[in-house]
Amino acid sequence: MVALHILFITNDLAYFRAHRETLALDLLAAGHRVTVAAGVCDGVSLVGWHDAMALVELDLDRHHFRLLQDVKLIIRLRALCLKLRPDAVHAITIKPVLYGGLACTLLPATLRESTNLVWTFAGLGKIFEPGGALAAIRRVLVRIALSFAARRTSAVATFENDADRQTMVKNRIVPADRAHTLMGTGIDLDFFAAKRTAKG
Repeated sequence: MVALHILFITNDLAYFRAHRETLALDLLAAGHRVTVAAGVCDGVSLVGWHDAMALVELDLDRHHFRLLQDVKLIIRLRALCLKLRPDAVHAITIKPVLYGGLACTLLPATLRESTNLVWTFAGLGKIFEPGGALAAIRRVLVRIALSFAARRTSAVATFENDADRQTMVKNRIVPADRAHTLMGTGIDLDFFAAKRTAKG
């Protein structure tokens, strides 16, 4: 088996620990390397964090678009990919998907083509909700950026419900053959094991 290096990009370390850490630990157990680039790391306990799992803290505002900060984040993510040369980049939630995707489009062609890109949409976020003129303009810009990133990379997108998948496919953001519905993040069947109860 060839050991791979997987880079996760997430907007919130606590969210990653709650919902995606098991996946990262499974990858480590299979002999792969894992790096987690995360925003909102302050105050998040790292008790039990695996020593082999590297953490890179990001300046990522998950609630607002701020042009200068966001451009710097794209540049930072590109530099991180150049440094680590991961075999796969797994971006989780809309802002990491957007900025991680754009960062990957800016990589040299050989590295861009050899980097597998996975986008996980845990909902489409406020950006795709109806709003005023400013929200509509922002939504159009995000659609253009995502579709550009999808065309320039081999991005595969996963969704937690089929309505979100259909929205992205209908808007020609992600090709249908690269868009998959997983129906949630799943549950730990060892932790939440069913118990038999005695009948009276």
